Amino acid sequence: MRLPPLTALRVFEVAGRRQNFSLAAEELGVTPGAVSRQIKALESHLGVALFDRKREMGLTETGRRYFRVISSIFNEIHIATNELFENNNDGPLKITTSTMIAMRWIFPLLPDFSNRFPDLTIAINTNLPPIETQFENDSADIVIRLGKKKWAPSIAAHQLFKSEYIVVCSPKLKHLSELKTPEDLTKFTLLYSALRPDAWTAWMKATGVNLDVSRSVKLDNMAMTFSAAIEGMGVAISESYLVREALQNGTLVKALDFCYSDGSAFYLLYQKKKVGRHGIKQFRDWLLEKSKK
Repeated sequence: MRLPPLTALRVFEVAGRRQNFSLAAEELGVTPGAVSRQIKALESHLGVALFDRKREMGLTETGRRYFRVISSIFNEIHIATNELFENNNDGPLKITTSTMIAMRWIFPLLPDFSNRFPDLTIAINTNLPPIETQFENDSADIVIRLGKKKWAPSIAAHQLFKSEYIVVCSPKLKHLSELKTPEDLTKFTLLYSALRPDAWTAWMKATGVNLDVSRSVKLDNMAMTFSAAIEGMGVAISESYLVREALQNGTLVKALDFCYSDGSAFYLLYQKKKVGRHGIKQFRDWLLEKSKK
């Protein structure tokens, strides 16, 4: 048997849902007579009665079974169409993350991404909003941030690397030779980011050492803290993953061997409903690959 006309199926879906030809006609923008003719044509095509005209146009048992299937199909078409318009955005892929992540990790990797995906354009924003509003008004397609696996059910989360704090400083720091134990940090200026005001407090709690935090300098973000440490302004707590290159080339040195973790990690996040948006899967898979190196 040939498939029924799509128009007749659409009219049937609306009429079956509204259980009234006049209401169906109003929704479809046609006359009740037009609805009736489409239903009759569909019944003739199928060779069965879909509506019981003796019961105020209610569906027959066969009609109810057919309606459940047809209604489900039209609902799937509706969802797929909405996702198509939402996900196929020709604009740049919007990435939001911290300045430190952008400057110390993502920026150096971008030439490789561009070579692999020359058709994808990226826009990076370093104004990291609160978790609750990170995807409001389509401000971001992907967010990269610190967290502890507690994400909303609507969010897809992929762990990139664990958060581990280490104490670093410039090899040119004055009196560096005197820095041998955690207690020796009292002789130095402590650098920290305003985005992580409790970093030194947490580190002290983990080591059991009490330091005089009055000799400290607060900077706007981790990137500035990193730069201040390189310039020899003091010692800083930093993410071990993000200072690997600086440690390898000697720009920074580990001031102490102690490494501290509170169980946090950096995650790549996006809305599950947006996974079909052009570029999200490519960027996700590429960055997950890079994070393992």
